[in-house]
Amino acid sequence: MNAAALASALLAAWLSVVGCATTASGRGGSAGGGDPTGEGGVATCGDQLRAALPAVESVAPIRRVRPALAGLGASCPEVLGALGEAARIASELDRDDRAAALAAAAADALPPACAAPVPTAPAASITWSCPPPGGMVLADQLLADLDAGTYLFAIAVRARLDGGNKFDDSAKRLLDSLLLGAALEGEQARQATTDSASQ
Repeated sequence: MNAAALASALLAAWLSVVGCATTASGRGGSAGGGDPTGEGGVATCGDQLRAALPAVESVAPIRRVRPALAGLGASCPEVLGALGEAARIASELDRDDRAAALAAAAADALPPACAAPVPTAPAASITWSCPPPGGMVLADQLLADLDAGTYLFAIAVRARLDGGNKFDDSAKRLLDSLLLGAALEGEQARQATTDSASQ
């Protein structure tokens, strides 16, 4: 097994443990997948994720980061917990501060191999030790422009929602919009730096 495959296997194992721990602690719902309050928590989580989509998908892809984070911050608090609060706060920050805030929030939900010494560095710089989980296919160019903080946060959110059996199409669309928007911001910043250097 090569290094990338080993890292992927280790991350998958870690995420499965995080998911089980989240569900067992009650943050992801009851052990049987029901709502511990008896008020239809699973459906409510899905409704909240779906309700966030119009504000995200009605704007240009490069402008979707803030509404996607705001939507995650308003959804599934019983599952996302501190990650949701971090998303809400980060939605109001500029790009560099946002990357740092998201990386810090993700650090509590991911293994040490997924630490980001420089949250604003390209996500591609850490995928060798922290590859995306199965089912999350990210193009090389996207990883080159996406900041590490947003990348790690998306992985952490995916793990929490998977652990609570609440990762659905709406959640995928929110995370896809978040990742694409952040990558487009990164591309724009990189091009601005290149243009400035060439003048």
